[in-house]
Amino acid sequence: MYSIPELICGYFEFRDIPWRGEKEALKYFKESDLEFYDLFINYIKSSKIKDKYNYYSKMVNRVFTEEYTIWTSNQVIIESKKSETVSKNNTKDYWISLIN
Repeated sequence: MYSIPELICGYFEFRDIPWRGEKEALKYFKESDLEFYDLFINYIKSSKIKDKYNYYSKMVNRVFTEEYTIWTSNQVIIESKKSETVSKNNTKDYWISLIN
């Protein structure tokens, strides 16, 4: 399992919501995404690793949006579905230029 703080930061990043700290994040979830809030509370209260993993997996699924989805096994970079996204070739060329 990856870190819960990273998961929560990703939630805000994927939605272009400014980060205001942990207290504000929990307040946001309680007011705007009660399902995520409940999953988080159940995660931190749980003492069994199997239960923690179950809650964690459900939180991961709620983090992603239509624009950002869970990677498939053949993906190596994140691809935005926005039309202004740089093409795959431009991205590849950029990374090649960094190592040459």
